Amino acid sequence: AGLVTGAKVECNYRGRGKFYPGRISNVQENGTFDVDYDDGEKEHGVAAEMLRLIAGAVPVDAAGLVTGAKVECNYRGRG
Repeated sequence: AGLVTGAKVECNYRGRGKFYPGRISNVQENGTFDVDYDDGEKEHGVAAEMLRLIAGAVPVDAAGLVTGAKVECNYRGRG
């Protein structure tokens, strides 16, 4: 859990002091993150201290889940 691929975050865009919502699209081997912002922008190589998890958001476990994968989902938790 935490800062993993798929986690909803707010990111300090280009270190300018303003945070915008998005998702972590990739965790780099060097410990930085790639972020896809909700408005369509992208940023690569973001340091962890520039990110904060969005309260209440549940990170996706990246193991086995990739973009385009076919999945089954418990729709609205109704079983």
